Amino acid sequence: MSKKLAPTVFVGLFALSAFALASSASAQWMVNGTNLTGTAALAPGAPLDENVTINISGVSIVCTSSVELVSPQLEAGDKAPTNSLIFAGCSANGKCTVESNFKTVPLTATATLEGTLAINLIFKPKTKTVFGTLKFEGAECPLFGVQTATGTAKFLAPTGRDERLSQQIINNVTAASGELKAGISNIEMKGSSLLKLATDLPWSFL
Repeated sequence: MSKKLAPTVFVGLFALSAFALASSASAQWMVNGTNLTGTAALAPGAPLDENVTINISGVSIVCTSSVELVSPQLEAGDKAPTNSLIFAGCSANGKCTVESNFKTVPLTATATLEGTLAINLIFKPKTKTVFGTLKFEGAECPLFGVQTATGTAKFLAPTGRDERLSQQIINNVTAASGELKAGISNIEMKGSSLLKLATDLPWSFL
């Protein structure tokens, strides 16, 4: 190899190695500008800035109260577990009635980067596949009794990579994705809420 080419090749290899290391680095939760070690408690209430709507088999359920989270937290790395998400103040359209609260089983969200500023939060049951249950009543309701929702739910934090006191969390479950089901019926879930840390410090995922 020419002595003149050797430094150029070395610099090129060094740059490629640095790029590979940067690409393999895992994104993680940040709190107040610092990588999170251990855990950080999230606020248990997430006020709505858009009502939560759950559509299933032609029945539309609208929940108008803040989303309640039971023992929610961020964990060092990319996880965010909670013992339950509770969608409150719910009522159904047409000839159906439902319980006022839709409670999930214990869930763990995994964060992934999306685009230049957003992150996805994929909520999965901690065990098995049951996500939660909904109880329907009404003699002419197309759904009756307890319906079991199974699968996962993808939410979007559109500014999740920007450190903020409050992050908007958008329910982004579409029927077309088939990620969340009740029997053979796909479930759609829309709406958004605002989530903060219990300590009221700025946070992000980078």
